Amino acid sequence: MISRRENVKNMVFIAVQGAGKGTVAQKLQERHNLVHISMGDLLRERRQIDDEIGNIIASTQDIGEFTPDNIIYQVIEERLSQPDCERGYILDGFPRTLEQAKECEAIANRLNKPVNLVINLTVPEEALIERITSRRSCGKCNKIYSLSFEKMKPVVAGKCDACNSELVFRNDDKDVDAIRKRIELYHTNAKSLIDFYNDLGKLVEVDATETIPAVLEIEKLL
Repeated sequence: MISRRENVKNMVFIAVQGAGKGTVAQKLQERHNLVHISMGDLLRERRQIDDEIGNIIASTQDIGEFTPDNIIYQVIEERLSQPDCERGYILDGFPRTLEQAKECEAIANRLNKPVNLVINLTVPEEALIERITSRRSCGKCNKIYSLSFEKMKPVVAGKCDACNSELVFRNDDKDVDAIRKRIELYHTNAKSLIDFYNDLGKLVEVDATETIPAVLEIEKLL
């Protein structure tokens, strides 16, 4: 376990789908004025800029392919170079592979904003399955809801609070066997990433079954 250190502000979150890393990151952002950088949101925003990088992101996303790593690295470096990241950041959804983790270290160190804490959010498998199967999303603005948590339920059943569009239930969130396979695949792929950060002495495992206890556990390290 990493001991308490001063000024630990630059973080990477690692978590299986459904572990709630976005929710935990948002709480920490609100309470500590950190910048929450969601890789998915960042790419969606960056594709709107009509330049070479934006056009490559748009073209790959439009045909369902992954954005090339070299483009992801450029986008991450752009974002971490912005002044608001001086107060600390949380990377969510990046890195996902060992090679990305190595490049992330290089970028952050080059900008003098090194990653100094990596949070591995863990949730028991059955709790993950319940979360995923109860998840709904807006078909228009992509806002996420959950039927399992009172605070995450829509005000009007089946309707988005933000834009009043219909909520949808993704087909790949209905099949429990498929969800179990996704969880198993995640753990297989994440092992080298977790081992890498553990060897660097930056990794902390946090139980994220409940959001607030997870936030409080992370805050002990800040």
